[in-house]
Amino acid sequence: PRDVFETRTGLGVYDSKQWRFYSLNNSDGFDEYPSFSTSPVLDPGKSFFLILKSGAVIKTGPGSIVKADSVNKAGIQLRLGNNFVGNPFNFNVPIDSLSLSNGDLFTGRTWEFVGVGGTNGGWSLNPTTLKAWEGIVVRTTSAAVMKFKITDRPGSAPPSIAKQQEGSDTSAGWRVQIRATRTDNGLADIENILGVEPAASTGIDAFDAFEPPLFGQKTLSLSFPSPEAELTHDFRPANDEGYIWDFKIQTPDEKAHVLLSFDGISGVALPVRLLDLDTKMPHTLNDASRIEVNTNRGERHF
Repeated sequence: PRDVFETRTGLGVYDSKQWRFYSLNNSDGFDEYPSFSTSPVLDPGKSFFLILKSGAVIKTGPGSIVKADSVNKAGIQLRLGNNFVGNPFNFNVPIDSLSLSNGDLFTGRTWEFVGVGGTNGGWSLNPTTLKAWEGIVVRTTSAAVMKFKITDRPGSAPPSIAKQQEGSDTSAGWRVQIRATRTDNGLADIENILGVEPAASTGIDAFDAFEPPLFGQKTLSLSFPSPEAELTHDFRPANDEGYIWDFKIQTPDEKAHVLLSFDGISGVALPVRLLDLDTKMPHTLNDASRIEVNTNRGERHF
């Protein structure tokens, strides 16, 4: 790709003050060009971050394009964990026309990066469309093939959402939303929901959602650790003994000030307390609770 990005595009020799290019690695972190400049990474179906200081027109020169029918049949191979998936077509593809060969649902596993308008440090959960020339993150529980049903675009709700709603009795449960906002730039992670749902299981199910990768230098992430992965929604079945949720806040930079607020406390019959595991400071919570913390070396635990 060095020839493509530095010569044919007109972007010039790599300059991190003018343009930056990132690829998701196998550890859910990001590799920055030119560390992979000699690798053949520009394959159909892969997605990347390209950040430009000013606009540019990318002209790659002549080449072959994947036919829609070929992608319909072969699909895109995904690995276990997070995958950056790009739209190889010049038209939008509805998410409900996609499927995973391992049976995973897209609900709670799919993120679109939208920047400042995102609800999780720049990400937006459960997009309805895979836009032309753009991409999404899809998390899988095992290696899988993502198939496109380009000619079959159902107009009803995606099966994953319908399955999630089926049998749900939310009147007997409750939920609490935790909002985390950086005080320096206003970037927020507000999609964090814990709660009780009668139809939920103790493991990962359709009521839970995975946390997207942490991307950017002045962003943040709030997540609930689990044996499978970091979660942004974590629902439990009802019990009579009470509940404990662990969560953590991460920032790429140190000593970032983060404001925490809690919505839905009034709907919980039990007392709700927050324990700062790093300072051992307890807090009794209500819907008006607002607590400011700093991330010290970039991570805090509660």
